[in-house]
Amino acid sequence: MHKINIDELINLTTWEMNNFPFPPTALGRFIFFSIIKNQNLETPLTLKQFHISEIHSSSGIRKLLDTMKKNNLIKIKKHPKFTRSKTIIATEALLILYENYEKKVIRSVEDMTRSA
Repeated sequence: MHKINIDELINLTTWEMNNFPFPPTALGRFIFFSIIKNQNLETPLTLKQFHISEIHSSSGIRKLLDTMKKNNLIKIKKHPKFTRSKTIIATEALLILYENYEKKVIRSVEDMTRSA
């Protein structure tokens, strides 16, 4: 059984708090990762997909998406096929944030396993 260096988990969480322009909560991370994951799919991610969540409230989701939109991390546009639906598109700023986060996670995991 491996033990991990708890200090590296704290460092990663601190990085998130200092670099995410939205709360690094479970909901914040869920939406962040979902948007990134769906960027290259043929079917765009819709607002409705988030609002059917039984775990998170619609108001919490809406507030977080508004924060991301105000920080120029996402754009909300009409769905190309279903005009009553809206899609969520990552901006270049969100993609850069993810690249930086990915680098930080990789370094943290390397440090966690090296110091275990």
